[in-house]
Amino acid sequence: MLATIILYRLGHSLPERHTVSITVMMPKARVLVWAALTDCAAMPQWWQAVQAIRFETTGDGDVLAWNKDARGKEIAFRTREEIAPERLVREIVGDDLPFGGTWTYELTAGGGATRIKLTEDGFIKPPLFRASRSYS
Repeated sequence: MLATIILYRLGHSLPERHTVSITVMMPKARVLVWAALTDCAAMPQWWQAVQAIRFETTGDGDVLAWNKDARGKEIAFRTREEIAPERLVREIVGDDLPFGGTWTYELTAGGGATRIKLTEDGFIKPPLFRASRSYS
């Protein structure tokens, strides 16, 4: 009980919104990296947390990619911006989720390799989730 109270207080002191970036170099041509990032159906092959994908087209024409995890939970994502092969912005869809935000992939070619800058601009509502996220 005391640990829960401490984690709650710690999480409550942390901001709900966050932005974090990481940059990596891939020894592949930008066109190949772009193809992998935009092939949602193949996501389970390179993202271990995703077990399956299903697609849904909404009434306004948006295509949602529903990612299913090992526990059977599904979260919908949509592509918000796509400038091939340079910039891809995906966002989590769902107002009832305890977290959300966007991932922005920026790809730069150079010397047969690709520099990928990934920026997460998100939020975590529950203080306990924010506390546990700060230690992962």
